[in-house]
Amino acid sequence: MRNRNAFDRLFAYFRQVGPPTTQDLVAGVTVAVVALPLAIAFGLASGATAAAGLYAAIFGGFFASFFGGSRVNITGPTGAMAVVLMDITARHGLEGMMLAGLMAGIMQIALGYAKAGRLIKFLPHCLIVGFTSGIAVVIFQSQIGTFLLAPVVGLAAGGAMMLARLLWPKSPAALIGLFAGIVANALIGGPTVEGVPRTLPVPGLIWPSFDMFTASFGAAVTICLLGSIEGLLSATVADNMMGTRHNSNKELIGQGVGNLVSAMFGGVPVTGAVARTGVAVRSGARTPWTGMIHSVILLLVVLFLAPLAKYVPLSALAGILMVTAIWMVEWEGIKLIPKAPAHYRAVLLVTLALTVLADLTIAVGIGFGLAMLLFTLRLTKQPLKEPDLIISDQGRPIHAENVVIHAVNGPLFFGVAEDLLERFEACPQKDVLVLDMRRVPLIDATGAIMLHKLATRLKSSGGRLVVFGLDNEAKALLRALSTQDGKDPYIVIDRAEELVPAIAS
Repeated sequence: MRNRNAFDRLFAYFRQVGPPTTQDLVAGVTVAVVALPLAIAFGLASGATAAAGLYAAIFGGFFASFFGGSRVNITGPTGAMAVVLMDITARHGLEGMMLAGLMAGIMQIALGYAKAGRLIKFLPHCLIVGFTSGIAVVIFQSQIGTFLLAPVVGLAAGGAMMLARLLWPKSPAALIGLFAGIVANALIGGPTVEGVPRTLPVPGLIWPSFDMFTASFGAAVTICLLGSIEGLLSATVADNMMGTRHNSNKELIGQGVGNLVSAMFGGVPVTGAVARTGVAVRSGARTPWTGMIHSVILLLVVLFLAPLAKYVPLSALAGILMVTAIWMVEWEGIKLIPKAPAHYRAVLLVTLALTVLADLTIAVGIGFGLAMLLFTLRLTKQPLKEPDLIISDQGRPIHAENVVIHAVNGPLFFGVAEDLLERFEACPQKDVLVLDMRRVPLIDATGAIMLHKLATRLKSSGGRLVVFGLDNEAKALLRALSTQDGKDPYIVIDRAEELVPAIAS
């Protein structure tokens, strides 16, 4: 019965996606050609092996596409992930890195089921620019040593790659750079890639000791964080290019399954690759078949062309990665620095510096905290002012000695509540204080408590607080406070016509 249900779900999936088209096949082959040298290079850059990079693109890429929530999102080893894995491998070894990838996959699946995919929207643009550009710097500097093993070979590969991008923008620039590096290496000589097998690994699970589990947990959180951010960004890029909309929670589950399966087959952790996804879409990709076909093509390469890996020069891969790092820099965001507000520059530069000098987890945590702090400080500067549209009595503006009308602009939240309370209390005592709240998009519990305190103090001195234009959620908060202490010191009105009776009451 279980098998039948599994097959029913499988057939339902293929009915929903539809059969692969010629465009999917062409795009899958094209992106596999682009991914081949990058999978090898990022596998080595992660502190693992070329085989680990290929296995990640094959198994992680296939299952991420199958279970994901994006029409097109090519998943595999990436430069950003390689930077994180380099440090994890150095600290915990290959087994610890694989365990961290497996744990990260489980975390991503849990996040997907918890519907946490929408949280990516809360990352400010300057933060993303900062850590992406910082990762590019780390990739570039990490490859300098390998590049210098045979600098002419590295220059040939990197130069050919840049020339290909300039002259033929849609060409597989990384593959052209690799061929140029192979030719240069044949003439000059230099170290080449080793350890690419012709067979596939037997899947298995890592059974860690308690000490190994606790040591790898922090690394797993880092991989989960980066993989989720980069994977959802890549899906968003595909949406922008295709005019589609991905399911972020399902995409998190797909990325998690990809990491889980990649670790079981000895691959490095994976995530959505923005550049490869862009290549796939430009090549005609429109369904998840493209990602699965790309993985199958790489599988065939491992099975039938693995012996050719001995001709791939390490310095050529370093040159390819250094050029990739230059292209990874968010130049559009960097160009905004001279003209952007101070808070944008501060978050971007702090995040970039910490990514290079510390690590990604610290950089994102501090960068996000700084962004929220600066945003809160900016909100606290929202002034009180007279309403642009004075609340009136049948078209006649209200002017009375015992009435003061203020408009509150912007969110009324914990960062501004006490300051506004002090400002209201400093005003001359009047019988009625009217607050026009039509331009307040949000009131949190602290803001509601502030209104309640203000109304209570006014009532104790013989005055009244009239609140106009609250939304239903804010009204519910005020009702809850009144019920709690048994007081109802304010008057809430919804229409301007109710103001005069409220004042007179």
